[in-house]
Amino acid sequence: MREEAVLFGKTRSLVGIITDPHTVVNAHNHPAIVLLNAGVLHRVGPNRLYVKIARTLASAGFVVLRFDLSGIGDSKARRDNLPSPFEKSAVSEAQQAMDFLATARGVQRFVLMGLCSGADNAFRVACVDSRVVGAVLISFYAFGTTEYLFHSYSRRLLNYRSWWRLITGKSEIWGILRSRIAKQTRQLNKDWQVPSKEKDISDLRSMVKRGVDLCFIYPASGPFYYNYRSRLENEVRSLRSHGKIRVEFFSESDHVPTLLSNQELVVKVIHDWAQSMVQSEVYSQSV
Repeated sequence: MREEAVLFGKTRSLVGIITDPHTVVNAHNHPAIVLLNAGVLHRVGPNRLYVKIARTLASAGFVVLRFDLSGIGDSKARRDNLPSPFEKSAVSEAQQAMDFLATARGVQRFVLMGLCSGADNAFRVACVDSRVVGAVLISFYAFGTTEYLFHSYSRRLLNYRSWWRLITGKSEIWGILRSRIAKQTRQLNKDWQVPSKEKDISDLRSMVKRGVDLCFIYPASGPFYYNYRSRLENEVRSLRSHGKIRVEFFSESDHVPTLLSNQELVVKVIHDWAQSMVQSEVYSQSV
């Protein structure tokens, strides 16, 4: 395994780390992996999860790029009219990452991975770019839908610590009440357009029909899991018969994940999924 710091993009403002396998592999059989920021976290990922994923996949023969979107980590903020790191800029910059790898490593097929908003962005790019042949979506669908917010705050109502924070003035709700919540909400909705359930399902069907391999990973509780259950589960179940979708739930894991044992499980699932994707392609080409 070898690692290299790189600078790329239209204005050479995006900073990333390429993790290369120790030996040269057949690029036709091994798509490159691109890891997208989880929220505003640095490219190492939550609890260095992205570093572990990158090095594990490189040891299996994959070229891996983890990079910072504009305005995150070491990448400079954008100077144009696109806000960062929101939807339009994230899709454009992920495509620039693929362009860079195509030139630097000669790879033409890609697998996108991310946690939380990184999963949302990976899904968006996979919808519009045919070079994407696979995606790993960890805690996918981080949009703050009405159902998401209801589920999230209803759990807090049953938590005595939340009530204690409210009584003692430490709860974030006081800050929300003091802020201009209406203005902030309008801006957030403008930047992050929550797609309809019908569009999600249509995009999912299109990707499966195109032959994109998908791996969904969720903690088995919490609002992200609830979004999956309420918006995607039935469609995913019906599409799994095509053999292109894998779904994994971790009952003891939190959203990040925090525990080393849970991180190891996530990394193993991703490694096994990536290996099986390549092996199935090799098999289909040989018959």
